[in-house]
Amino acid sequence: MNIRKFVLSSIVIFIIALLWNYVLHGVILAIESEAVKNLFRTDMKDKLWLSMIIALIIIMIFVYGYARISSKGTVLEGALYGLVFGITAGLLVDVNQYILYPLPASLVIKWFLFGVLEFTIYGILVSRLYRKTL
Repeated sequence: MNIRKFVLSSIVIFIIALLWNYVLHGVILAIESEAVKNLFRTDMKDKLWLSMIIALIIIMIFVYGYARISSKGTVLEGALYGLVFGITAGLLVDVNQYILYPLPASLVIKWFLFGVLEFTIYGILVSRLYRKTL
């Protein structure tokens, strides 16, 4: 594995992930997010650093996985990797949260679909940032 490409890819995608999540939850889904705000932790701002670390770790796992399994490094390969990762993450996180918490199904479906789109985009990005040398 190329450590330089790994670090660069992880940093770029992490920054994009922060922007994506701000736009998604703070702008696009702002009204829906407000409706479930009462479910948030009262000390959520104190735990924000933990959320950032977890996001970075997920991105690093994503990039590492791509580096390990990609063979050609094409955009299509990256998009398919991101699609599968996004579906898996969505099933593990979004559907489970719907089961555990009184969330509107429409919001969970939006989270799931935006998450799949998000990781598909990340897959395309990592295929460009972590190019395979042939």
